[in-house]
Amino acid sequence: MAAGLGLVISLLPAAGGCDRTPPPAVTTTAPVAVTVGDLAEKGAAVFTAKCARCHGDTGQGFVGPPVVGEFADLKKYGDGQSLLTYMKANMPFDAPGSLTAEEYSYVISYILLENRFATAEAAFDELNRIRLE
Repeated sequence: MAAGLGLVISLLPAAGGCDRTPPPAVTTTAPVAVTVGDLAEKGAAVFTAKCARCHGDTGQGFVGPPVVGEFADLKKYGDGQSLLTYMKANMPFDAPGSLTAEEYSYVISYILLENRFATAEAAFDELNRIRLE
């Protein structure tokens, strides 16, 4: 038994031999919020390619109603999220829902920024807080 006990003792770490080194610090960076301004520049290009044929080059209206400027009637949507939901379900008129989710995000950002409903610094994920008044 004494030999067996010696073997057990020899397998134990020496006094103070336990590794007490703290684990490496976990560094995290806060996620960067995507802003309306981040998306609006791309939105201008998508608007020109997909929306201008009905809503005019600058959103002033053409075949479709104005979506930018003093005659744009966006108040009826209440907030940015409701307008985005409407756009996804109904625009473009001849192919509703045909844009990618990113393209809709770009276009709504462009419209909100051009109409001064949102600043460039406004967080895109808070569209429901952007009032269309």
